[in-house]
Amino acid sequence: MAKRRKRLKFTLVRINSFDARQGYKRCSINGVAGETDPHPLAFIPPIPLAADFWRNRNGGLVVRFSSNQPYVFHFEAFLDNGEQVPEKDIDEFADYVLEVLIDWGGADDPPDPEIYC
Repeated sequence: MAKRRKRLKFTLVRINSFDARQGYKRCSINGVAGETDPHPLAFIPPIPLAADFWRNRNGGLVVRFSSNQPYVFHFEAFLDNGEQVPEKDIDEFADYVLEVLIDWGGADDPPDPEIYC
């Protein structure tokens, strides 16, 4: 039987990098953090991961995924109907982004916003 995908409430659209010091405001939740599991055979420590949240000048929610690796990716978040993510949904959005963050694991490819639940 094929695994059914949960309908996502949020969509992440990749955007150009931005300087958050230039007119962006932090959200009520600044972001989420996690780390990869240590490598079971090699002595490679866990990689710290972070996704930081801001509001742009238009009130849109933007996210920066980063790790201690040199890879950084920027996204704008929307509800699945194309509207901006309201503040009342920020907690649920943070849970969603944490899943995306852990799935990404700091790789050189961008995070995949279509997490299978």
